[in-house]
Amino acid sequence: MRAVEAVETMHILRSGLMDSHADFLADHAVGDFMKIRFETKVKDLENADLSRVKKVVMVGSGPLPETILFLNENFSIPEIIGIDNNEEAVLFGSELLSYLGVGNASIDYADGVVYDYTDVDFVYIASFVPPKNKVLDQIARTAPDHVQIVVETPLLMNKMLFEEVTSQKLHPRLKIIKRGLNETDYFRHEILTIEKYST
Repeated sequence: MRAVEAVETMHILRSGLMDSHADFLADHAVGDFMKIRFETKVKDLENADLSRVKKVVMVGSGPLPETILFLNENFSIPEIIGIDNNEEAVLFGSELLSYLGVGNASIDYADGVVYDYTDVDFVYIASFVPPKNKVLDQIARTAPDHVQIVVETPLLMNKMLFEEVTSQKLHPRLKIIKRGLNETDYFRHEILTIEKYST
């Protein structure tokens, strides 16, 4: 929960509303949205086995990398890398990790469609990452066998807002092993758990 507080504190500080009293803000500036968003990660990752994961890549980490913070706070993962193809998101996200002193995580300016996942055990693909199917194809080509993949896809009125990830569209070495639904007052998204298998 301290990570949630820090996310909102950083937002307030960057907005120029206050440039001092950071300790006061860190203890009091906690909004429902970020709390709920952070808490949904428990459900998003309930089907993942992170006990032996050594390296995670978060595709589409964004300016508020709450998934990275959640993983850092709740699991013993030696290396967590966020990637984003938006330079501002990389800058803001990196500042937040620095502010928190998160030593095992970093955010790089990179495109998930061409990223090399060779030594990655676990990949989390954020809601607003397009094109998801091309990112999954690249994971299938470069990641090791049995890599775990979680794909978050936003839903509205029971329809996909972005391209749909289906078994028919998946690379032949990838398999959807679990589908789930995560719904709050603020958003509704589907969670796919996917694994890669040898041919």
